[in-house]
Order: sequence, then structure tokens, then C-alpha cells
Amino acid sequence: MKIVVSIKTKTEERKLTAFLDSMKIAYQSSNEFDDDSYKEFLKDYNSEIETAVNEIENNSYISHKEVKKILAERRKSNG
Repeated sequence: MKIVVSIKTKTEERKLTAFLDSMKIAYQSSNEFDDDSYKEFLKDYNSEIETAVNEIENNSYISHKEVKKILAERRKSNG
């Protein structure tokens, strides 16, 4: 998965990179996308959206109500 984040200040950048480092999440930092990277990002993004739409259309998803039920059951079993 790729995520593009627009940082407004150096403080935001330091906090974000500290968080990513603490969670051992790999990331790539760049001030600008070159055309090829941007096109690749858009291709991947659109592919993920298309996959999600297809899953919804094929009823291959879990509803919010079902998620809440599963989480409630998990909380009960964990005490």
C-alpha cells in the first residue's frame, strides 16, 4: 500500500517519521514525485479502489454491525 502525505511543518514531519520509525514501518520520503512514481502511485491506488468496489458488488465484505459484534465478543473473551 502506498500513502501520500502532505506535511505542513518540520514539526509534523519529525513527529510522523518518529512514529513510523517506532512502529518499524518502512517509508520513503521525497519532496516531490517524479512523473513515473506519481503514475505508479495512481495506478496502484486506482487498482485498490477497483478491487474494493468489486468486493462490495460481490457481497464479499463484512458489515459495520458484524465488526462491532466480533469486537464485542473478543472483548468478552479477553476479560
